[in-house]
Amino acid sequence: MPYEVFATADGDIVVAVGNDAQYARLCGVLGVSVDPAHATNAGRVTVREQVVAAVGDAIGRWSRGDLLAALEAADVPCGPVNGIGEAVAAMEQAHGNGWLQEVEGGRLAPNPIRLNGAATPVRLPPPHLGEHTAELT
Repeated sequence: MPYEVFATADGDIVVAVGNDAQYARLCGVLGVSVDPAHATNAGRVTVREQVVAAVGDAIGRWSRGDLLAALEAADVPCGPVNGIGEAVAAMEQAHGNGWLQEVEGGRLAPNPIRLNGAATPVRLPPPHLGEHTAELT
């Protein structure tokens, strides 16, 4: 603990502290002294709101990229909370260009369903906003 989403100066991150050593390293990166009463997870849980507020205040002074780099270097589990565009860009980077399927009117994330190891084809493009409103009302 803490194991949750925090706001940096320019975006959100998830911090996933799972043990006392990780908490000590988190505090070291943030420049926050470890209160002896909070040195153990049991101690932190009893005053959870105070710990989360103090950590959150310190995190809020960092840029997302700088803090993620510092926490990763300190071996503190963390990651960015990505918006849709960032998530798509990360998937394209991980899986290579062409990850998105080109269809009439745009691009789609690939269908995760496989039949005999092959992706199922796109039968119809997704509808445009409001395209079927009259039919449904």
